[in-house]
Amino acid sequence: MTPTPKARQSYSVCARWMAQAGSATEVFALRVIEAAGLDPDKDVRQERLGAAEGVNALKDRKIEAFFWVAGLPTAAVTDLATTPTIKIKLIDIVQYATTMNAKYGPLYAEATIPAVTYKGMEADAKNITVLNIMAVNASMDEQLACGLRRIMLDARTWPCAQGGAQHQARVADLQS
Repeated sequence: MTPTPKARQSYSVCARWMAQAGSATEVFALRVIEAAGLDPDKDVRQERLGAAEGVNALKDRKIEAFFWVAGLPTAAVTDLATTPTIKIKLIDIVQYATTMNAKYGPLYAEATIPAVTYKGMEADAKNITVLNIMAVNASMDEQLACGLRRIMLDARTWPCAQGGAQHQARVADLQS
């Protein structure tokens, strides 16, 4: 997808929780922006805001969009979606996964955020999920570690507490 001249206008984008530069959300946002053919330094204005701060900035019309990397549903986004004067739209970004994987390795997978996840969503959002790593202390009991792995990966999908969205867990081979 090549951005139109209108899409290249300068937009304020909240790209980070807790104002931590180099965080997973910031890295993800910059990679999506780059994969979309935009220049993160010229085509968007980055604000380092937490998720709740980003939601408030969006409500106050101080920013036009924000990125977040978190489980579903996310409380701050639920708050935004239930605000009477706001209608949210989650933008499909799945088309950038291949470009991101080609440049950064197989870290991203196609995912769907079901329309029932947040109030006001008119359709499923085609998104990108990020691989997560579970790290434990080397001294953890092997039986406990195997039990955790079984709980997290063997079931593969679990319904979310709200909205019926599904989280999927996959074993990733990062050595390839």
